[in-house]
Amino acid sequence: MKLKTKVLSFGLGLTLAFGTCAIVLNHEPDLVKTNAVSTEKTAIFDVKQKFKEVVVEDIKLSFNSELTYSNPWRVYSGNNATISGTDTSVLITKLEIGIDTGKGKILDTGTKTKWAPNAKETSSTNPVVLEFDGTNSIVYTASTQVRWSSFKVTYTIDTSAPSVSIVNAPNALEIGDTGTLSADTLNASNPVVTWSAENEEILEIDSSTGAYTAKKGGSVKVIASLSCDELTSPVIASVILKVNYGTVTIEEANAIASTLGTTETSDLSLNIRGYITNLDADGKNRKLTISDKKIGEENANSIYVYGVYSDNAIRQYVILNGEITVTGNPAKYNGSIQIANPSFVNADYIDEAIKFAAASNNDLDAECAALAVTEETWNKLASKFNSLDSYAQTKLKLAGKDYKYNEEIQDFVARYDLITAKYGYTNFMARTVSSSRVAFGTTQNSSTLIITAAMISLVVALSAGYFIVRRKKVK
Repeated sequence: MKLKTKVLSFGLGLTLAFGTCAIVLNHEPDLVKTNAVSTEKTAIFDVKQKFKEVVVEDIKLSFNSELTYSNPWRVYSGNNATISGTDTSVLITKLEIGIDTGKGKILDTGTKTKWAPNAKETSSTNPVVLEFDGTNSIVYTASTQVRWSSFKVTYTIDTSAPSVSIVNAPNALEIGDTGTLSADTLNASNPVVTWSAENEEILEIDSSTGAYTAKKGGSVKVIASLSCDELTSPVIASVILKVNYGTVTIEEANAIASTLGTTETSDLSLNIRGYITNLDADGKNRKLTISDKKIGEENANSIYVYGVYSDNAIRQYVILNGEITVTGNPAKYNGSIQIANPSFVNADYIDEAIKFAAASNNDLDAECAALAVTEETWNKLASKFNSLDSYAQTKLKLAGKDYKYNEEIQDFVARYDLITAKYGYTNFMARTVSSSRVAFGTTQNSSTLIITAAMISLVVALSAGYFIVRRKKVK
């Protein structure tokens, strides 16, 4: 049997950053390759969040339960750590285990007996080195708390054995996306590839063609199983496909985040729309809470949005009870449910002040064009303004003529100030405006005044000319 050697090493450093974190891999998606032919290859992971399973090239590291966030890895009594090949052609020959010195023992009774009784321990210091004749999987079961800083795995692949690999897995999917997965086979006579998904609620896949449809947000393992003349049992390849959650209710967003670990951020995104019910300044950070009902309404579902910093444009114009769409990642920070990495579509924001300004502009269009705004129309606007909540009233009261965040408000307050100055109507928004009607007339009717002045000058000139001519005739 012809074997080719391949080396995989990866070190993990777990770094806490504002209570949220993310896995950084050197490739996406977590594709399992089963027909690798390269030798002495090394891959390094920088892992910054808890995880349950990580795949690099042809080796999978998994735990029977998700890690508790720590630096380095921390595994508790009764938990299992497994290092295995992604298919039966992968044979592990060496394992090098980095020890977290000074923070706890790597094991309680001995590395060799814990990982594999048949292993040869060539080093018991840091790193511990175990050598194997060739095994597809090794398992460690902790009987006390252990901590590891890195693993390096050396392994061989039998390139003459039948194998299968998935070649076109997408990085990320949205609900409703469709496509067809393809697989390459090697050293297989009369190959038949059968497709399956571990959770068909998330992704449906045709077992014969690999055609799929994303049905629901979440991560799902898709398996390609190869049968051929050379095999008595199938060999497999697998890939983790990620489907973003799309637009969900705030109640659904809370349910999704509640399934995460104590300090975990999902790498899947979602969109929520709701009312801003908390917008308190807190240093450079802003406490932004989105609810499905306005302030004071009962039985509201709410979720906290983390990361709305002082340089975010959203701070400049949003108000309480404003309605907005937020895109981000469900997360937990010390058990607190939130949306991390938020982004906003500013054009999608609406509040009562904007609605009032847009409706008022519509009501005033005809009368402003005719330069005859009636007091009846003005009183109707005043009544509508008085029905707004205090947040919208304050926004309109303080908005300047150069208000740049919304054109409807900018146009309305400019009209409002001119109308109150020209007609002397009630200043129902209590804005600081000029009461001089002359100033308004000069500003609004300057063209008319210029024409009038020119006509008067012409009349005076003609009259003067007439009297001069008449006077000469009299003489």
